[in-house]
Amino acid sequence: MKTNQKELDKQYDLILKAHAKEEKTHFIFTSFIIVITLSTTLICLLFSYNSYMATKDATSKVVSNEATYYQTLSVSYNNGPVLDLQGIGNGYVLQSPKTITITNDGNTDITFNIKLTSIKSSLSSTNDLIYTITKDNEISSEKALPLNDENLIQEVVIHAEETITYTVNVSFKGVLGLNDYSNYYSANLQIVQKNGTTNLIG
Repeated sequence: MKTNQKELDKQYDLILKAHAKEEKTHFIFTSFIIVITLSTTLICLLFSYNSYMATKDATSKVVSNEATYYQTLSVSYNNGPVLDLQGIGNGYVLQSPKTITITNDGNTDITFNIKLTSIKSSLSSTNDLIYTITKDNEISSEKALPLNDENLIQEVVIHAEETITYTVNVSFKGVLGLNDYSNYYSANLQIVQKNGTTNLIG
């Protein structure tokens, strides 16, 4: 009877050891899987971050003549980037002059143009539709607004962290039919950044 009890105790002990070994093996295997999963996730995240930064760098700078120019011009307008003239007639004056504020947020000088594009007008000639541009209380000479895409200002250098504000005034100095105020002129104001030729609309 004692022999059978010892045999049973021995078998029970073997079962406990086998179970403990199995649990240990399962724990090691599970831990291994968790480590592999975490490592793979971290590698994927690191790869994605590096790819994002590489793409960001590629799109945020352009190499030209061995110098790196960062696309850092910010532009704001009063009432949007469209020069919209309505009711043009004898004695017309733009009541709300268009302001354009350009800021160089970067650390290098940038050259830009201010261009009129997508021009539409009911006038067959704009020779009498005159504009001036004011900057720092300096007023440009009078010029006629174009009927085709054209630079209003070109080859302007804006220094790092500098802000420039332009004010565009328009008046009609010709003669139209009496009480004829049905004419219009519309154009997009576009800032063309020369260092990388980036178009900035707003």
